[in-house]
Amino acid sequence: MTRRAKGSVDGSTPLRNQRHEAFAQARVNMSIPDAWGSSLGPDARRPNRASLKSAGWKVEKRPEVQRRIVFLRREAEKARAATAVPDVIRRADIASISLEVTDALERAFDTASRAAVPATKLEALRRVLGAHIGRQGKLTEQDGVAPEEPATEALGGIRRLEEWEPCRCQQR
Repeated sequence: MTRRAKGSVDGSTPLRNQRHEAFAQARVNMSIPDAWGSSLGPDARRPNRASLKSAGWKVEKRPEVQRRIVFLRREAEKARAATAVPDVIRRADIASISLEVTDALERAFDTASRAAVPATKLEALRRVLGAHIGRQGKLTEQDGVAPEEPATEALGGIRRLEEWEPCRCQQR
């Protein structure tokens, strides 16, 4: 009979011992005593902090638990890095986000104009869109960069909006 290996070599698979797995998951962000205490379960008697530290330290010395903690910490770091805000935000990044906002505002206006939205609300949305496109133009002018195609389309769209007369059929 061959013995099963305790945990995976790289720590990617959960530990067979559920309490050790709970400890490893908690250990990603907690101290040893806090992590071991959280692995006890809701109905367990709570030992003092020194006992929690001693028991947790013994479990953490196990190679499979160490590998699992290292793996879980790496995964948590990858997740944080994927959602982290960069240290430097460039003007080009802001211009790109601003173009996305312009597209979203244009879609919202198109949708609202096809729906039974009151003219006053459409007018308010048109003003917001116009003000945003004005800021977008200033942003690209300050960069010394000629507006790219989406910005040019947006400026053409605002010119069309300025000529647009709101529907008055709902006001009868």
